[in-house]
This record gives sequence, C-alpha cells and structure tokens, in this order.
Amino acid sequence: MKTIAKKDLILTFLLALSYIVYIAFFSLNIDYTLSTPFFNLSIDNNLLDTIYLVLIFVISGYSLLSLIYPEDTPKKLLKKPVLLLMLSSLLSISVSVILRYSPLMMDLRLLIVFLSVMTMIFSLLAYRRRVETLELIGSQEVVMKNSESLVNSVKRYREIIRPSREKLEPEPMKIEENIPPLEKK
Repeated sequence: MKTIAKKDLILTFLLALSYIVYIAFFSLNIDYTLSTPFFNLSIDNNLLDTIYLVLIFVISGYSLLSLIYPEDTPKKLLKKPVLLLMLSSLLSISVSVILRYSPLMMDLRLLIVFLSVMTMIFSLLAYRRRVETLELIGSQEVVMKNSESLVNSVKRYREIIRPSREKLEPEPMKIEENIPPLEKK
C-alpha cells in the first residue's frame, strides 16, 4: 500500500506537469508529423490539447478525490467513478467560469494550464495527507483473528441494534370495537 500511495499521486503530478512543460518549451504553432515507411501521422495542436484536456479532466477529479479520501487505495478510489466525474466537472466548470469573467478571457489552453496547476497542488496535498494517514494507520495496527470472530462480532452488533429498532418503530394503532356508532340528529 505504501508504494501505491506514492506512485499514483506522483503520476498525476507528472501528467499535469507535462502539459505545462509542453506549453512552455514547445512551439505552439508547429504541427508534429511522424513519418514511417507505412504511414504519415500528423498530430495537430488541437488534437494534443483535446487529449490533454480529457486527461487533466479525469486526473484533476482523481487528485481531488484522493485528497478527500486519503485512507482509500487507488483501487477503492476508482470504484467511485460518479463522484470522480462530478468533482472533475465541478472543478472544470468553476475554473472556466472564473476564466470567462476575468480579464484573461476563456481559452482552451489557459483552462488546461489552470486545471494542471490545480491538479498538481491537489496531488501534492493528497500525497502529504496519504503519507500521514498511512503512518497513523501503521501505528494502530489492526490484526484480524479469524473469520469466525468477524461473524460473531456482526451477530453481536445486530443483537444490540435490534432492541433499539423496536423502540423507534411506532406501535400500530389499536382499534377498539366497543365504540358506539354515531347517532344522526
């Protein structure tokens, strides 16, 4: 778990950093062409921007989700795809609204740069929180005795809850049959 805690957040940081490096050091108006004897592949800047936008969209939500749940493994975090996409959408929409009404104006590359910077910040904070959480969990090591003890503890828990449920449920109304019928005037 400790190595996984480091690798996924470091990878999100490096992916976010790669777009900033791409913008800073490579020309923005050059189309990249890959020539082989079999085909010519021309990669347009808009295609690269779109690919980075999708990547940054997903990993920004992942880094924010790992910041919120530092104790979860990456496998558990990826089992929450709706929450991940909702956080990604919230972050992207809020950044785009801020950019739209700022003097910078809305630009796709600027949106990706801002999302990349926020992703880098979230992944660094999540890394720090996850390492602190792992140290805390490591100091409070929990050992499971066997599966029977788990079953017994669940049974005891259910027995404890059962009386409290009965107190919360209202008693059904009793209908008495000795009530005289209403008289007409």
